Amino acid sequence: MIVAVILADTLNAPYLEPKGDAVIERVASTVLRGPFGGTLVASRPEIAAKIKDALHGFAVQHVDTSAAKTGAHGILIEALNAAAAFRSRWENARAAAAERFEKQGKSGDWAKHKQSADVKIRGLARSFDRDGVLVVPGDAIELKPEHLARMVEAFARDGQAPRPHAFAQAIFAGARGWPVVMTLDAAREVSALPAETVLAEWLLTNVERVTDVGLDA
Repeated sequence: MIVAVILADTLNAPYLEPKGDAVIERVASTVLRGPFGGTLVASRPEIAAKIKDALHGFAVQHVDTSAAKTGAHGILIEALNAAAAFRSRWENARAAAAERFEKQGKSGDWAKHKQSADVKIRGLARSFDRDGVLVVPGDAIELKPEHLARMVEAFARDGQAPRPHAFAQAIFAGARGWPVVMTLDAAREVSALPAETVLAEWLLTNVERVTDVGLDA
């Protein structure tokens, strides 16, 4: 299962446009239409209340970042830790559901359940083919649902390769950008990096571990 994380750490509070919705609302609306098992939002403590207000009624979970370390990477560390905790809760819930299925004489095997019409319609099946975390900035206003679907598809397909990459990164007009998807092991590695780390720069030093996903077309 892939968990989506929206980083609202660089937003003006809450980065309102002259006309229409807050940028964070538009980004959250797009991400929530993607094939993810859950969506978390992590914002700087000083704007957290405004972000929550902007996203009131949205099916997202807000990350407590009050203990985040200062630095470009501090909010992401808290977000990735929260994503790991979210996944643990989900795994426990899935195990409990599988036990109930078995007691009722039904299969608890996800490989079978993901073939159901409901799952296919919701577009979640591919997201469950490889576990990971998708990270997107809260001001990625150019993001479209088809971009997210392409990222998930590429990440899942790469997981079946003989030597899968730990990361998948969006490429726009030849330039590396967002979203970034990472495996669970990679997420733990990234969350252990120093708070002053800039993820985009760190990925450049690990480019051999990244599969590129062109999102121009």
